Amino acid sequence: MRIKSQTIMLVVALIATTNCFTGCGGTSPKQQKIYYDINWYVVSDSSAAEYYRIVTLDKDRSSIGKVSDYFITGELQTEIDNAIYIDKKDDKKSIWRGKEKHFNKSEDITELTYYDAMGEKYKQITYYTNSGTPSAEYYIDKDGNRNGECKDYKTNGSYTQRNYKNGVPSPYYLDCYKRGQCVSVFHDNFNSTNVGWLFTNSKIVQDAGLLMTATDEYIASGYIDLEDFDFSYNFRMGANFNFIKKGNTESNNFYGIRWGIKGNNYNAFVINQSGAYRIYTVTNGKSNVVSEGKADVNKTNTLSILRADSVRRDSYLYFLINDEEVDSAKYSRFSEGNRIGVFTNDGEVLVSELEVRQSEDITNKKHILKDWEGSGSGFFVDKRGYIITNYHVIEDAREIEVEFVRNGEKQKYTATVKGRAPEKDLALLLIDTTKSKKQFVPFAKIPYNFKTDESRLAERVFTLGFPGPVPNVLNHTDGAIRALADFRNNTDYYTVTAIINSGNSGGPLFDDKGNLIGVNSKSINREFIERVEIGDTIISNRPYAAFDGLYGSIKSTVVKEFIDTRSAQSLELPNDRTLEEVTDRATQVEALTPYVVWIRVKY
Repeated sequence: MRIKSQTIMLVVALIATTNCFTGCGGTSPKQQKIYYDINWYVVSDSSAAEYYRIVTLDKDRSSIGKVSDYFITGELQTEIDNAIYIDKKDDKKSIWRGKEKHFNKSEDITELTYYDAMGEKYKQITYYTNSGTPSAEYYIDKDGNRNGECKDYKTNGSYTQRNYKNGVPSPYYLDCYKRGQCVSVFHDNFNSTNVGWLFTNSKIVQDAGLLMTATDEYIASGYIDLEDFDFSYNFRMGANFNFIKKGNTESNNFYGIRWGIKGNNYNAFVINQSGAYRIYTVTNGKSNVVSEGKADVNKTNTLSILRADSVRRDSYLYFLINDEEVDSAKYSRFSEGNRIGVFTNDGEVLVSELEVRQSEDITNKKHILKDWEGSGSGFFVDKRGYIITNYHVIEDAREIEVEFVRNGEKQKYTATVKGRAPEKDLALLLIDTTKSKKQFVPFAKIPYNFKTDESRLAERVFTLGFPGPVPNVLNHTDGAIRALADFRNNTDYYTVTAIINSGNSGGPLFDDKGNLIGVNSKSINREFIERVEIGDTIISNRPYAAFDGLYGSIKSTVVKEFIDTRSAQSLELPNDRTLEEVTDRATQVEALTPYVVWIRVKY
């Protein structure tokens, strides 16, 4: 066995000198732009491309950071956390790790896939088109079959949650409403026998149901124990019965549901082909009729559908045939047990769509969506309601709300994402009046100038945003431009001394004249981590002290490029220069306050 020698390695990404803010020696992997055709084969000519990829690769073709794919027209198509290996000829051979998000050309998310550390796909979420809400969320095995706990959502936000095994769903599941209250359901169409049924003179007819055939001497039946149900609480049960033919005896055929079975005790709700029904109990082998009557049903030999339901309501059971209530009886007259069944005493009957539903909320779950969480800041860049923020502020959000002060009153609106550039950490939002409680009235103007050229080293700057401690109270900090790049020599950023705390992310950076020059993004001290390793073990992982008090803001020139190339919208950027003549900072901030927003999200 080969012994790996112990190596002590100190990785220092930056020597603590101010020269490294504008450039350091040495080489490093560079960002690449790769073009693909419609089948995701690499092409050299962009005119033949349907997509392009922005990625930084090391020598082993592993990605450094995120992988971002775009439609050739500039809209984000896929965003992947990391690539273990990228095949430069055939992308189907690439191996991914982490989250993979797919978008349509409107940049609505359509699919989210998860990969493990070895590149195996294990979970997938699909979304409804143009709504950003999930349609299904499920775990999958290596063969692509659903496995484990899966959720299927309806467009109104309610969902069903059930377990799958090798692609086959369990008949037990939770039916959950939009706010998270769930009821337990057992639904079986008799497509398999692996869920605990005990059958007598009955067989499963694939894609049809359970065919029960009674003989001269024996009834036909099926029984199952429903241990997850408590029939002392509200419930609803029912099944579809299709009468096929009479038997050979002179008896009048009865068929229906038995429930509350416990030992020799049970309850029954039955009907015959002429519509006569009977409700009765059996206690220690002795039968007792609770009620009987006649219902209007199909009298042909192909009796259509009988749906026999029992619903507990105010300590009563109510009995329905073809969804019409025909009778009721006090609940106390019936025995309780967890076994239910279906049966016929003569002829052939086909049973399908058997369902038992616990009507009480049995989960005490909280809302599906978490409560609103203060996430960051943003600012208006078009008087029609377009807002710029950081991508990491709204990443993975299922709902977005923006709040700002207008005419002295707080305004709240729902917002939707209209453009994304994860590798630039930028996102474009738009107030969505269709989902907001009141109409948004466009601004007459936005009183600042969106600067489209680079600012100078040492210029005075200030920030506006919502970092807390009271999260929805606007804060102001000031400082200066320390460098025209960040510590990695990325010229998309200014390094500034104006404090950017959590919550400031996505807010505006202004110069002394009130010109918009950047988007506040990060604390350099928190981002840069000095790592000390022994072999494969990290023994130190701490902020690098040389960057205390330094922060990164994305330049307005980069923001404009994002708006021009990654957004399907044509924006009217602010170009008002009124504040250039104002020297009092408090007056400047007062004028800018209505155009800075607090962003909250739900995941």
